[in-house]
Amino acid sequence: MQLMALTFALASTDARAEQPNVIVVLVDTLRADHLEPYGYGKSVSPRVASWAEDAVVFENAISQNAWTVPSVASLLSGMYPRAHQCLDFQEGATVEMDTLSPDQDMVAEQFQAAGYTTAAIVKTKVIAAERGFGQGFDSYTFVPGSQAWGPAGKELTDASIAFLEKQGDQPFFLYLHYMDPHSPYQAPDEYYEKYVSSNGSTLTGAHEEVKAFKTGGAAATEADIERLYALYDGEIAYWDQHFGRLLDALDALGMADTTVVVLTADHGEQFGEHGGWFHEHLYQENIHVPLAISAPGAAGARVATRVQQMDVAPTVASLAGVKHGTHWQGRDLSPAMSGGETPAGDTYAEYAHKKTLISADGFKIILGEGGDLMFDLNKDPGETTNIVATEAAKFAELQARLIDIFKSSQAMADKFSAAQTQQLGDDDVEALRALGYIE
Repeated sequence: MQLMALTFALASTDARAEQPNVIVVLVDTLRADHLEPYGYGKSVSPRVASWAEDAVVFENAISQNAWTVPSVASLLSGMYPRAHQCLDFQEGATVEMDTLSPDQDMVAEQFQAAGYTTAAIVKTKVIAAERGFGQGFDSYTFVPGSQAWGPAGKELTDASIAFLEKQGDQPFFLYLHYMDPHSPYQAPDEYYEKYVSSNGSTLTGAHEEVKAFKTGGAAATEADIERLYALYDGEIAYWDQHFGRLLDALDALGMADTTVVVLTADHGEQFGEHGGWFHEHLYQENIHVPLAISAPGAAGARVATRVQQMDVAPTVASLAGVKHGTHWQGRDLSPAMSGGETPAGDTYAEYAHKKTLISADGFKIILGEGGDLMFDLNKDPGETTNIVATEAAKFAELQARLIDIFKSSQAMADKFSAAQTQQLGDDDVEALRALGYIE
C-alpha cells in the first residue's frame, strides 16, 4: 500500500485515488518495433506516441508464447505456459481446445474479490469465456462483426466507451482485446494504402496470399514484403485512431486521472524474417511486444530491463492495492511507476515444441528450431549469427536455467486440477479458419 500511495499522491488526495480503475489493452499481433516509442521511423501510431510520453515504456518486454491462447492465458494468470497448461488446439475429426483450470488465480478474480467491477470486451473467439478466460469477469463480451479486418477496431472501441459511460464512481478492471493488425492485412479504405505507393506488388493482404509464401507455393519479392509491411502499418494506424478515441473518452468522462492504462500485445508477426511468416517462431519479431503503463501521478519513463508479459498481473494488482494471486510467477514492475528499480531476470517464451530464454544481459538461446541457437542481442539484435559453437559454456548455463523454468512450471501445474479440452462448435471453428489457424 505504501508504494500505491506514492504512485497516486500527485493525482488526488481523496480515498477514490486508492482504487484506480485499470484498463488492459491488448492488441493482437502488434510488433513492438512498428511503434514510434520503440524506434519505428514511420508515424503510424501518433496517439500511442503521445500517450507514451507520460507512460512508463518497457523497452524489452517478452510475450510468453507466439500465439494468442497461451499468451493471453499467461497475461491473465500471471504464470508461464507450462504452469497454466492452456497451450493449443487439436485438429482431427473435431477441433478441441485446451481450457484454463478453474483453480488458477486469474487477475480478474483478484480484482473482483477486491470489490471491482470486472469486464472483458474482446474481438476474438479463440479466448472464449467458456474455456476459462471468463474467470473473475462479471461480464465477458464478444463484439460481433469483423474480427481482424474492416471496422473491427471501431466496433470494439464503441463497445468499450459504452461500458465506460455506465460506470460512474465504481472502480473497474477492464480487459480489451483488439484484433487489428492480425492478418488479413486489410484496414478500412482510408488507411489501406496509406504507407505505400504503387511498387509493382499486387498483394491485397489476404491471408491466403501470405500462406502461399509460408508453404512454398509462391516466392515473395522485395516489393511484396514492402507492400505487406505497408498494409500492416495501415492497420496499426487504423487501430491507433481508435485507441485515441478510448483515451479521449476517459478524459471526457473524468476518468483519466483515476485510471491505469496498460498497452501490450500477445505476440508480433513475421514478414519473411528468418524464413518465417505469421507468428510461429521465437525470434524477436514474434515475441518482443510493446508494454507501456500509464498511471495517475506517475511520470513518463523508459525502462531497458528485460521484463515479461506475465508481469502485468502482479504489477496492476500492486498499483491498485489488490492482493496478488497465490501462484503468480510474474514479477511486480510497479516500482518503475514511482522511479524505483525494476527487477531483472531471465525471460522465457515457448511455442509448440520450441523454447527460448533470454538472460538479463542479453544472451538468447532457442531450442527446437531445427538445432540449438544462441544470439547476443546486444551485438546482434537481428539474430543473424548463431554463436553456440563459440559460447558453449554460456549456452549450457542458459539451457540449464531454461530447463529449470520448464520443469518448475510443470510442477506448478500439478497444483491445479487437470487442464481439460473442449470441442469447438462450428462458429468457433470458422473463426479459427478465418484467422488462418486451421485448414
